[in-house]
Amino acid sequence: MKFDEIELNEQKFASTIGVEINSLTDECKSLLKQYNLKYRHLDKEEFEEALLCIFQGMQTRLHLKSGRDRKFYWDAGWKSNLDSYKDIKNAENLKPGYFRYEKYVRYDGTYVKPLSSEFVFKFLKILQAQFYVDRLKNIDNVFELGCGSGHNIASLSEFFPNKNFIGLDWSIEAINIVNLLNENIEANISGQIFDFFTPHKNDFEVPPNSAFITTGAFEQMGTDCEKIIQFTLDKKPDIVINLEPIREFYDPNNLSDFVALNYHDERNYLNGYYTKLLSLEKKGALEIEFAKKINFGGHCHDGWSTIIWRPL
Repeated sequence: MKFDEIELNEQKFASTIGVEINSLTDECKSLLKQYNLKYRHLDKEEFEEALLCIFQGMQTRLHLKSGRDRKFYWDAGWKSNLDSYKDIKNAENLKPGYFRYEKYVRYDGTYVKPLSSEFVFKFLKILQAQFYVDRLKNIDNVFELGCGSGHNIASLSEFFPNKNFIGLDWSIEAINIVNLLNENIEANISGQIFDFFTPHKNDFEVPPNSAFITTGAFEQMGTDCEKIIQFTLDKKPDIVINLEPIREFYDPNNLSDFVALNYHDERNYLNGYYTKLLSLEKKGALEIEFAKKINFGGHCHDGWSTIIWRPL
């Protein structure tokens, strides 16, 4: 038996990300309408096939541990995006290569069948159009830590053409992309080398009315997150928005979360970040304004759970 298709409408999306429907931004609602994302639940055979695909795919990736030794991988990936963007100068060429076709995705604590193309990438863009647009509207300077291919800054510059965007990354190829964006987009965009593992080494000025944002970038730090947290506390941006896989948010008693948790640990993704923030909040060093497990991601894990906080 095939289940009926479900539309990712405003009510469904608001419930998924933990906000009231009347707080959705116009940009978010516009993308929901434009993308018209649809999916359906799986029958028994599809569910078993999904699990098999997931476990087979995981086996091919488990040797790829995140951390300092992976810099060469990101250099190569962002170089590929840079070369593509140079040729065509189309923002679509900035989409990272890890956004691949996925027959099944994670949603609402289980696996579903996406019925729209680029379902995962488009969901992320809608998510950003909510949290970034809502929380950055009164910010002047946006620092993206781990700017990668530049696709996030390119999107945000369309929403906020008058803000200053600073792309920070340990890869020179990522910085080259950001600088090329500055030449081709009518926005104030700049880039600077920055390493999460040694943040104070590549210091920079953070003016008043600034924000730090990350999208699936901190996941590469594993357990080595204390230095970047301290750096952020020292710099005191007005707001920090993290869209990241948060280990503490998984429920090990849920099958799909249990699978994702094991994948998360095997890949050495971000571990202990939220726990450290909670500890520092109790000490009065920061305030967590919003923390939510976003029950959505590619078939292996939830990539963009959301934490919004600010140093005190």
